[in-house]
Amino acid sequence: MQHVFSWFRKSLVLAFALLFVTLIVAAILPASYELESSIEIQGDIQTIYDSIADFETWEHWSPWVEKEPTAQWIYQGSPKTLRSRMSWRGEILGQGSMTLVETNPPKKLRVLVEIEKPWVSRMLGEFYFRNVAPSRVEVQWINEGDLSYPIERVLGYWIRQQIQKDFEKALQNLKTLHEGTSK
Repeated sequence: MQHVFSWFRKSLVLAFALLFVTLIVAAILPASYELESSIEIQGDIQTIYDSIADFETWEHWSPWVEKEPTAQWIYQGSPKTLRSRMSWRGEILGQGSMTLVETNPPKKLRVLVEIEKPWVSRMLGEFYFRNVAPSRVEVQWINEGDLSYPIERVLGYWIRQQIQKDFEKALQNLKTLHEGTSK
């Protein structure tokens, strides 16, 4: 019986030591992130801008629609205008919304993403559009957000990798939508 208590005590000390180390590591990890993806798309700058500014067109290129086609999507406000909003609810995607908070057609737009489930999070997304050649547009997508302590900070690398992968897929889908083929 004493052997069991000794083993239990050692296990408990080890568990608390691991928790303590995890909390210390989380405290020194970055509390925020910034991701960037860009792509060149053959097409008209205004048309490409509109594909992002009008949330209802996201169903044609968003990788999140592909991940959960049965999710509910709700659109509010006039498309492409300040405070227009897209909300979603699904088993895989969770629940959240995206609101258009700044527009400067066809050069820039900003969206505020607010996730409610499976955890609470806020992100700011910025899209920049630039003609790099006749009928050739560079689309740059920058996303920044905070990582809560301690879980998101510990999982931050994985979270950033997942978001980056989704952004690259989204931009490739947008390119395919406008060019008709993936290049």
